[in-house]
Amino acid sequence: MKYPIPWFHCECIKRVVGFVTDKAKTEAGTNTYEEFMIPCMTRIKGSTRGVTHYISRAYRRHQVFVYRYMQIGGVNRLVIENRFIDVHTVDELLGFDDVE
Repeated sequence: MKYPIPWFHCECIKRVVGFVTDKAKTEAGTNTYEEFMIPCMTRIKGSTRGVTHYISRAYRRHQVFVYRYMQIGGVNRLVIENRFIDVHTVDELLGFDDVE
């Protein structure tokens, strides 16, 4: 079994988070928020157009935030697109056919 990209090629780095809604902007004030994120290449369903989403942990167990770039005031900013709950890693036993 060949894996497409080794995990260490993902850029897990801190990135600045932008806000879209007026409420979020007001609550953030002049503070800068950064999160460690990893990129994830995705494709829009029914299209060949690729999109990069970014994933970070949320503030509770088994939750993650998914971000994407969006134009805010003429500047590209990473904004939260969604929060997913009940997220777990896949824990499957390997068989002899799975070993290279």
